[in-house]
Amino acid sequence: AEVRAALDEQVRRVENGEVCDRGYPVGFLAAKDHRAHPAERILLASYPRSGNSLLRSLVERLTGVFTGSDADPRRPLNKQLVEAGMMGEGMADERVFVVKTHFP
Repeated sequence: AEVRAALDEQVRRVENGEVCDRGYPVGFLAAKDHRAHPAERILLASYPRSGNSLLRSLVERLTGVFTGSDADPRRPLNKQLVEAGMMGEGMADERVFVVKTHFP
């Protein structure tokens, strides 16, 4: 329930425009976007501290869609990523189509 509340808060902040200005438009996928289909999700599997956040920010800039992760959005480092504008942190559902993981 706590994770769901944290994710709902992230979505609310995006919907209300309460995120840092990244200099380019970025948002969540619309339900009818073909990339929202589960078969269209892409996993970004990498080692921790290997530059995956940099790659995620580039993907977001190129696609205009937030990237997600399988991480707990309540953890301190993940909270910092959310504050930096990575609003898909902790999301691996139809709102994102690239999902970061550190699991093989």
